[in-house]
Formats: sequence, C-alpha cells, structure tokens
Amino acid sequence: MLKQFFSLCLLAMLVLLPLNSKVPTVSIGEKAPEIDLNGLNGKALKLSSLQGNLVLVNFWSTWCVACNVIKNPEYVRLYNKYKDFTFDKARSFTLYSVAFDSDKTKWENRIKENNLDWNNHVIDLDSYYSNYWMLYNIKSIPSSFLLDEKGVIIGINLTYEQIERELNKRNPKPKTTPPPVVPPAVEPPVVVNPPVKPPVSPPPTDSGKPPVNNQPATVEQTVFKIQLGAMPNPNLANYKNLEDLGKLETQQATAKLFRVLLGTFDDAQAKRVLEDVRMRGYKDAFVRKDVEKVPSGAGTQGSAGTATASGNPAKPAQTQPTPPVQGGTGTVTSSVLHKYFKVQVGVFKFYDPKKFTAIADLGPLDTEKTGNGLTRVLLGKFTSQEDADKALATAKTKGFNGVVVTREETETVVAYANTQYGDTYKPLNEPAGDMALMRSFEFTPLKKTMLNRAAPEITLLGANNSKQTLSGQKGKIVLLYLWATWSGPARENHEELNKIYQKYKGSNFDIYSVAFDKNPERWKAAIKEDKLIWPFQVIDVKGTESDLLGKYQIEYLPALFLIDENGTIIAENLTYEQLDSELGRLLKK
Repeated sequence: MLKQFFSLCLLAMLVLLPLNSKVPTVSIGEKAPEIDLNGLNGKALKLSSLQGNLVLVNFWSTWCVACNVIKNPEYVRLYNKYKDFTFDKARSFTLYSVAFDSDKTKWENRIKENNLDWNNHVIDLDSYYSNYWMLYNIKSIPSSFLLDEKGVIIGINLTYEQIERELNKRNPKPKTTPPPVVPPAVEPPVVVNPPVKPPVSPPPTDSGKPPVNNQPATVEQTVFKIQLGAMPNPNLANYKNLEDLGKLETQQATAKLFRVLLGTFDDAQAKRVLEDVRMRGYKDAFVRKDVEKVPSGAGTQGSAGTATASGNPAKPAQTQPTPPVQGGTGTVTSSVLHKYFKVQVGVFKFYDPKKFTAIADLGPLDTEKTGNGLTRVLLGKFTSQEDADKALATAKTKGFNGVVVTREETETVVAYANTQYGDTYKPLNEPAGDMALMRSFEFTPLKKTMLNRAAPEITLLGANNSKQTLSGQKGKIVLLYLWATWSGPARENHEELNKIYQKYKGSNFDIYSVAFDKNPERWKAAIKEDKLIWPFQVIDVKGTESDLLGKYQIEYLPALFLIDENGTIIAENLTYEQLDSELGRLLKK
C-alpha cells in the first residue's frame, strides 16, 4: 500500500538512512563506531573519550518532535537518577548526544530549553546527509545505543525501563565523597565550681530520623492502586459509585495533571477489584504499582481495611520523579504496570486483514512492525497464559498456526501547554517511545492546493546527465512524484509505485520523479537499490533549498501530483487505492 504521512514529526521520526552497496552491521556485542564531532565549545569531543563509563549514545535533532516530546524528557530523568552513582567496572553513567542539525544556534537553545544538563553534546551540521546515518545503520530518529565501560554495544533502542534494568544489573552505588574536614578538638576551659543549671529538655529534631521510643519506624513497601484516569482538575465526587471498593485519592502526574487513584491493595486483590471497577463503566482503568511508607510491621490495607501483606519490608521499587516541564511539554512514564498475552498468528510482508476474518471472534487483531520491516499479526489481549493458550488452540482448529507472546504495558502521560493544544492524557498500551500506535498516516495538506492549476515547469538532469523536462510528457497522464533518498516514507512507497508503473505503462501513462538530494551518487544508489523502473528520473541538487518546493506548495516529502494530458494538475497526494482507481478510470484499464 502506498503509505502517506501527515507531519514533519513523523517524517523526522522516520528519516531513512541512504542505502549504499554496503550497509554496515552495528549490533549488540560489537564495539561502537567512533564518533568525532564538535561539542558546545566548538572543540572536538570523541565518543571514545568516555570509555570507562556506561554511555547512552542518542541520535536526535531539534526538528524531531518524538525526540523532544518523548525521549529527551526520559533521558533527563535517567541522567538525574543515575548521575551520582558508580557501577561495577564503570565510573559513572552519562549520555553522548549526537544532533543531526544544520542550525547550531537552534541546537544550543533546545539543549537549554529541555534541561539536557549532561556535558557531552555534539552536532553534525550535515544533518540529513551525515555519514553517521550509514555508519550506525540508523533508519529513524530518535535512535539510541547503550555502551558498556569498554565502548561495546549492550543495547539498541531500549525503552526507559529496559535501560534501567541494564543499569541496575551493574550494581549502582552512590559515589563516595571525601569525609568532611574536622577541626582539631579544643580543650574546654576549666570552670571551678560551675553553677548548677536546671535540666533542659532536648530540642526537637528535624533530621528526618524516626524518633526514639515515640513513634514506630517506617519502611517503604510496594502497593497496588487502581488508576481511573488523569486530568487537570479531578473531582472525586464523580467517582462515588466506587467508594465501597476503597479510598479515592489524587496524585500529581505532571505540573498540570493529576491521577485519580482507588484503594491500596496487594497484587492479587488489585486484580480482583479492577474487574469490578471495569464492570462499573471504567473501561480504561488499570493497576498501578506504587511505593508507600508504612509503619514497620504493618501490612498493606485492602479495601475492607484488613491487613493482607506480611509485615516484612518489601524491597523498594524504583521511584519515577516527575520531569521538569519545559517548552510547554512534559512526559511521565511509569514502570511496567503488568504483562499480558497475545497470540502471534504470523509475520508477513503484506498484511491483509480480510484473511483473518475466521478468527476475528477470538479477539481484536493488532499488528507490529518487525526490525526488518515485516508485519507481525497478533490476536487478542489476554490477562492469563491459559486464556491465550485456549485462543491459540481454537485458532489452530480454523487453520491458523501461531505462538503465544507476552507484552508489557506501561503508562505515558504527555501534557501540552494550554496555549498550544490544551492538556491531554493518553495511556499507551506498549513501551513508551516506540510510537507504535502511529500506524495509520495521511499526507499533510499542501500549503495551498494545486488542483486545476498548470503544473509548473521542471527542467533537471537525469541519471545520464541529460536534461529532462516535465512539459516533455505533455499529451500523457503523468504521475509527478517528489521524494528524497533520506525520506523513509518515500522509500517505502517505491515497491508500490513500481507496481503502478508496470500496470499502466504503455497506456499513455508515465511517472516523472524528482529527488531532492545534494548527493547524486546516493540518489543513483537508491534508484538501483529500490529497483525504480520508470525512465524519467531527475535530481535537484539544491535539496530542500530548491525553489520547486515553494512552486508546488510542498512542506513535506514525499508528494504526489496527477497531471492530465494538458499539463493540468487533477489530483494530489492520493492513496495507492485512489491512484490505482483514478488511473484505471482515465486510461480505461
């Protein structure tokens, strides 16, 4: 299907590495390739200079919305949480941030705005055309690599929770500080027959230590609560029909959002109460893990107020501080809430939902993209392995094979400034940062429609260095295709465009494609790699500075225009199905 994408955010997230004849393999267990770029002070800062530390290398840009809204706030939290720790075999944890950006001032300002307080920031002013896209085999940003103390890759594109697990495996310990200098003791003066003073009560302490023989000591204990939602100004009176199940409370999630929570339970109790809560109409409620301070020896209180947990202190869970809200945005990601199970019924190059109607009654169908671009088809969302196994057994009776897979559910809260989009809250049913929910895309409308206008002339060089004009195709139905080698959405379209050309060639139809790229060799390599078979292919070496983008009212690539025999634009930014249907009508095929 001819995929279409709706914003620079998604274009930025899906910028694709220009393919070449040799694509490097950067994988776990290999030494990270050297990076040698200039830092904030204008001097070179090599990645290898950080060996001896655990290093998270993150590739980002000021124009990448996913980087700035999701990943950078997460990295701020990680850095602040672990910067003061040492690890087994490693001095500390730090980040090495590589920005693909042609605007140095904007880069410097974004670092300040987002509170990216670590020292290791470098910039590649080649931006889209950086060699590091190929060197690290980067297909999209944000993209990250976790390195051990020897500079060996131990994780690629990990979630917040996965990075935490890797760091915690390495036994983090607070950095030791030298003991304070104590001045030499001074002998007190000798007082002969000192006056007797009345006894004075000791002043109250504010050291934070539990008082002796006064109140019992407290311990941190893992508890479970039902989260009902998150909003700017929650009114607990709206949840009265749940008061018999437990105490209602609010908890701050971001600077402007508050969670609404029900009860304090152990794990098993929380799951039982959750079923009742959902039956009462709160379909999006879920179990949230929290840490509370309770008197030593006290248990977790259920909804009826009965102790249900042992008095042994639980191991404290990792707390997640609320990140600072900068530039109108903030992100909070909880630890894993719970696991659920799905049935994987296949991995396909092309996904056709019609082929799975026979098992649609077993649960909702979902898809995921694999690392090599295939589509994984998943069935249902089961809370127990037993239910998933039953669904798999039923699917097999209908001719579908498969396996049961587990998934972890986390919560992400993103708050936007009121002046921009208004406050929003959305729990994601998959690891934060993957942006896997964004599966259906459309072209963003042009700045101004080009319909019923004469297509502006284009005269550019083809692969054989000969001039090719758009007007030279007058008398034909022409698909004008504008793209770039670094655009992931464009490269994904090419297989379908080849099918269109094969189907309609010889029927007074042709494709005229313009690549906006400063590197002609990379363009030629992409044509060969993607097996583009139509003859009229030209390049604009001005790249994104080309005046053609303005003439065609284009802000985002790729873009499509259908032009009739008279050179008039009759359609723009069609889907594959729309394009196929329209060409079939025009060419009577």
